[in-house]
Amino acid sequence: MQRWFYERKSASTKCSTTVTPKIDDELRKSLDASATLPVRNLDEFVFEVGIATKLCTIDFIGNTCSCREFQIRQIPCSHASRAACAKEKSLYDLCSPYYTTECWRAAYNEVFHPVGRESDWIVPQSIRYVKVLPPNIRRTRSTSYPTSTVKN
Repeated sequence: MQRWFYERKSASTKCSTTVTPKIDDELRKSLDASATLPVRNLDEFVFEVGIATKLCTIDFIGNTCSCREFQIRQIPCSHASRAACAKEKSLYDLCSPYYTTECWRAAYNEVFHPVGRESDWIVPQSIRYVKVLPPNIRRTRSTSYPTSTVKN
C-alpha cells in the first residue's frame, strides 16, 4: 500500500496539466470526435450539436447535454466539447473540480504510515480483550425475507 500511495503521489507531483492525464486524454479524444459535428447557437449559453436524429442540446448554464454523458461523467461529452470550441470556452472549466491535478495531489498528500507487524503492536490492556461485534443493522424491506401467507 505504501508503494501504491507513493507512486500516485509522485505521479501527481510531476503532473503539469490542469486536469489529470487520464482526463486530459479523454478531453482530447472528445474534441477529436466532435471536430466535424455541426454546431448551432440557440442563445448565448444553449447550443445544438449534431445532425437530424443525432442532435443534442447543450446548456452551459447547467453544464448539461441531452445525451446525459456530460452530467453523468462531469466532463464534456463530444457535443459539449464542440459547443465549447464554438463559444471559445475552456474544456477544463467544464470539468468537475475532482478531476483537477490539484485535487489529485491533495488525495495523496498525506504520508501513508505502515501499521507494522501485529506482534510489535502495543495494545493497552484495557482494550486488549474487548469483544468487537458487527454493527446492528435494520433490515430494509428489500433485504428482508419474503413472508408467505398460509392458507387454512
